[in-house]
Amino acid sequence: MTRRAFAAGALSTITLSSQTTALPLLRGDRKQFVTFEPQPSLQPLRLRDLAGRPATLAAPKREAMLVYLWATWCPACPVELPRLAREQAEITARGVGVVTVSIDTVPASAVSAYLQRHGAGGLRVLYDPAAATLLADRPDGTASPFQRWSMPLTFAVDRHARVRGYIAGGVDWLKPDSLAFLDALAA
Repeated sequence: MTRRAFAAGALSTITLSSQTTALPLLRGDRKQFVTFEPQPSLQPLRLRDLAGRPATLAAPKREAMLVYLWATWCPACPVELPRLAREQAEITARGVGVVTVSIDTVPASAVSAYLQRHGAGGLRVLYDPAAATLLADRPDGTASPFQRWSMPLTFAVDRHARVRGYIAGGVDWLKPDSLAFLDALAA
């Protein structure tokens, strides 16, 4: 085998392995998953937690994650946040982390009280008032992948920190098609 043939074969293998595989169909309570093409990378975003401490929204190394955007004024969130809190253990057991981001303009203490009142404790919650950081264009000048207008929104980020797409509204993550989606996202 010549060096050129070997290099061409190696390059084709690298090219094929860098392509993303399609995620299975995911339907929520009213909507279905929307895939991004191209798939932007999740750049680390400096936010705060509900105690006011600096926190970063970033994809953990080699782990997939769901980024759930919500607000206290969202009509579906009093139902969806407790469901997500209950389902979080099964989601993480499948290799997918869960991070929620409140985009409220009310004080963080009001957001904390809302979570406790609705039985949604135990979730990792970051705070980005009015989504100022989430919606800002990225340093390289490209648009933020989070510029969508519906609540709640769940963004799927794969193990390579690519934002694969989003789904608006509620999702029962314990349904078979949702579990297949999580497994494919974590693969």
